[in-house]
Amino acid sequence: MEKSVTVLLNGGLGNQLYQYSFGRSLSIKHKCKLNLDVSIFDTFHNTWKNSYRLNNFKIHSDTIISKNFNSFQLLNLRLITKIFRKNVIKFNFSKLILNKKFNKIFFDWDFKKQRTDILKISDVNSIYFGYWQDIKYFDNIKPLLNNELSLNEKLINPIKELSRNFIKPNSVAVHIRGGDMEFDNNYTYVDNHYYEKSINFFKEKFGKISLNIMTDDIILAKKQISQIVKDTNQEIHFFHDLKLNDLEEFYLFNQHKNFISSRSTFSWWSSYLCNNNDKVITLPSEWFIGEKTLNSRIAKNMLVI
Repeated sequence: MEKSVTVLLNGGLGNQLYQYSFGRSLSIKHKCKLNLDVSIFDTFHNTWKNSYRLNNFKIHSDTIISKNFNSFQLLNLRLITKIFRKNVIKFNFSKLILNKKFNKIFFDWDFKKQRTDILKISDVNSIYFGYWQDIKYFDNIKPLLNNELSLNEKLINPIKELSRNFIKPNSVAVHIRGGDMEFDNNYTYVDNHYYEKSINFFKEKFGKISLNIMTDDIILAKKQISQIVKDTNQEIHFFHDLKLNDLEEFYLFNQHKNFISSRSTFSWWSSYLCNNNDKVITLPSEWFIGEKTLNSRIAKNMLVI
């Protein structure tokens, strides 16, 4: 049996980037292939109607994309997590439940605490089911990820010229997340105070700045910016006016070197993958409701405000 590690993908683009990066670290550690299982996107477990997005990136050519599990088997996996409440389970009965032999199953569902280092106790021919939102799992392979998690050329070639014209040396990329936050009990909208402090931070650093706003909720974003920015001479541009898709916005955001991120894995990854060594990224001090932003989210060049 050829050695591999199986990482179950779920969630939107930001979550999938975390899962791939964690899986890539596993495959390097164990000198084996990475198997990304995309079964969940075709089942009722896909609550937010997400889809597989990593096909738009230059992920490693040996990566296996598979569909190993049906809805009932995925339900069994979720039940196992609730029954055993452990990070790792020796999976002697895997063939009975999943019709395939796996050594162990590793879980990671708790966003709100510093995690057990699963990488240290990991095993081959095992399943990894969770979100893995911790920089310790992949920060040491960031140069590799900068290559493999760059978008395919055919997607970005049409907007490279736009990027050069849109982004100035004093541009600050700002993400205002709306949309699904209204329906997620873990989050609330980022308040005006964070944006005010972040904008003032960049003004003190650079003097005159230009604000380039990325948002999935243009009504909310324009309302919030009108409350925050009182200077009528402040230069403001909205990605929305450029009529881009989300991957094009991901690329355009990434091309900046100054970032005001939201409570969002989308903007976190776009700024994290920026290649500029002098980049500056601000993060809100609270990530989940009543929960401080953990060190597991704070990479080099990131500043909590």
